[in-house]
Amino acid sequence: MRFGWFDFIDDLDVSTALLKEVNAIGKANHLEYTEGPVGFSNLDKVGVMTEGFDQISNMITWYNHEYYIKHYEALGYTVEKSYSESKFPFKNVKPEFFKKAQELIKRRYKLRALQLNKTSEVMPYADKMFDLFNASYSSLSSFVEITPIQKEYFKEKFISFVNP
Repeated sequence: MRFGWFDFIDDLDVSTALLKEVNAIGKANHLEYTEGPVGFSNLDKVGVMTEGFDQISNMITWYNHEYYIKHYEALGYTVEKSYSESKFPFKNVKPEFFKKAQELIKRRYKLRALQLNKTSEVMPYADKMFDLFNASYSSLSSFVEITPIQKEYFKEKFISFVNP
């Protein structure tokens, strides 16, 4: 049973009652284990912050209070995967390395950049982008493939933001 959007006050009775209901729903649907917090798809935020509470929330996770950790531990949840994000100044970025790698890859695979002038010209490539995403991430644990319905939704919602 996957759960997400999980928020609670610092009261173990509250978090226990909420997760007990999550588990009951999972068992009623013959699911074998619980994982979370995760989103509906791989494009949603996941996880629980375990450090960095003095920083602006991470990009890949929801912000949560530090007490969440003790609640999950008290309820028997363990860390399956951990992620680390870092800040670094752009002065440390060496664009020459990336430009050299880009040229090498372009030559090796006979690639060329497309010259797109309108957002509508991006649309013929959108499904291929989602297919590549699905193929690239399919071996990761808890991966959920982006469905054709989701592809249409994401194209309608986000492709208009693309500036060719």
